[in-house]
Amino acid sequence: MMSLSTYKRREDLLYEIFHTLHEMPELHQRIFVRNHYNGQSPEAISRIIHLDVKEVNEILRQCDRSLHSALREFRADSGCIPPLCESMTTCSLNFR
Repeated sequence: MMSLSTYKRREDLLYEIFHTLHEMPELHQRIFVRNHYNGQSPEAISRIIHLDVKEVNEILRQCDRSLHSALREFRADSGCIPPLCESMTTCSLNFR
């Protein structure tokens, strides 16, 4: 059984991920979601949204840096990010 503090920490992590993604410009959100949640390659994304693949890769790097920075406190205690709660797999990602 998961302790209350572990559950709270996972909940905080999930909140921070969603908050960080929602703070990104819409184009960044779309590219990030297509890549990380839909499994599309930067090349496929560039064809779909009509951007150069270099631009797509740069946007993905920016997104990764933003998330890395925002989630720093979750790595500080243990050196890694705790596993996400089960609700992460059932959450609706409302990015367009």
